[in-house]
Amino acid sequence: MSIREAFFYLYYRLYRYYTSDLFWVANRGAHWRASFSIKVLQIWLLLSLIVYYKVYTKYDLIPNQLLAPALCIVVFLLTGLNYYILEHKRPWKKYFREFDKWPKHKNRIGAVLVFLLVLLILGNMIFSFYLMSNIDWAQYR
Repeated sequence: MSIREAFFYLYYRLYRYYTSDLFWVANRGAHWRASFSIKVLQIWLLLSLIVYYKVYTKYDLIPNQLLAPALCIVVFLLTGLNYYILEHKRPWKKYFREFDKWPKHKNRIGAVLVFLLVLLILGNMIFSFYLMSNIDWAQYR
């Protein structure tokens, strides 16, 4: 499976999650919610990498005065990139048809892997903030 197919499978599983019976408005905005969830996961991953850089090198990757504009630019770029990859000309329909044909067992394994990926990213974010909290910041002020 290529990275593109894995990305679409993540989108597929999130979409299927948002269209399940767990939500009272099953099909309303499921594509938007799946895209937004992917964007949040991407931002968490980038933030944890920035925190790891800060913890291990003791230097800021992005100066504090440029942090807000840089974050806005990154969110804007991720939104545009995700729109182009996922929504522009609706390429997800082809992948959804392919993933719907998969055997139930294979789809369950994929769902578990997607769940583990989400937990890994969330745990990575929490661990990076934990590492940052252990720094003696008095040395750097």
